Amino acid sequence: MGKISVLVRAKANLSLGIRGRDQGGYHDLDMLLVSLADIYDRLHVYDSEKLRVTMDGKEVKEDNTAYRAAKLIEERYGATLSVDIEKGIPFSAGLGGSSADASAVFFAFAKLYRKNLTEMIPLADKVGSDVAFMMFGGSAISRGRGSSLIFKRMPKLKLGVFKAKGGSDTAKVFSLYDDDVKANGADNEELLCRINSGKEYSEYLVNDLFEPAKRLNANIGEIYSSLKAVTPYVVMSGSGSSVVAVSDKDSTEKEFLKIAEKAEYFKMTDTASKGMVILGIER
Repeated sequence: MGKISVLVRAKANLSLGIRGRDQGGYHDLDMLLVSLADIYDRLHVYDSEKLRVTMDGKEVKEDNTAYRAAKLIEERYGATLSVDIEKGIPFSAGLGGSSADASAVFFAFAKLYRKNLTEMIPLADKVGSDVAFMMFGGSAISRGRGSSLIFKRMPKLKLGVFKAKGGSDTAKVFSLYDDDVKANGADNEELLCRINSGKEYSEYLVNDLFEPAKRLNANIGEIYSSLKAVTPYVVMSGSGSSVVAVSDKDSTEKEFLKIAEKAEYFKMTDTASKGMVILGIER
């Protein structure tokens, strides 16, 4: 019986633009995504006679993303998996907390059964928009529903990650955006160019979901404003409720610690060059 343990890192958006909807009615996203080195889940995946997924010792329902990923694998390949999740990424935070676990199941299966990881992308696309990126991690421009990925080199950044109290409901945020919010758009190629060349890039840190998210949760706007008083390099991640700020000196980090008192969750972390780490494998 084969088994594998993996560490899957959270993601953050340095930008999120919405370019309308595709032919299927899904939002056409244009994002710059990065992996976060020190915010992660651990998963233990085993060959099994029965599909079963637990999170922190409790069995999950069938709508859980990791369960859905395992079910897709079972239907496509006939392999039945048992999955144990140790949660470290906060939920309702815009950090890929749900997508991470699905991506780790696909990654674990590919490594355990010696499949090409790119073979998992169509299945990942059925689960969520960040799942395909999180199987690989690093830094990438993600477009469409998330399966169109252009991986890019980027220098390591030190980030303060602040989850606003109250969380965020992705469906409600997108619904409010659709009602009356106008997109600002994202220029991710220019953002990457400026980060890589050391030029000023704060105006390119945009998120078209920020306005509806802060309308639904005022704590997001409060943390964002507090951080903007310390550094210009601030952006909401995903649909919220986390706000991410770039730190380039010790004095900035000290100010971050003061603002963290307003947050439900706070972590200083570097960006990472990959999203997955194999902790152990037996075939």
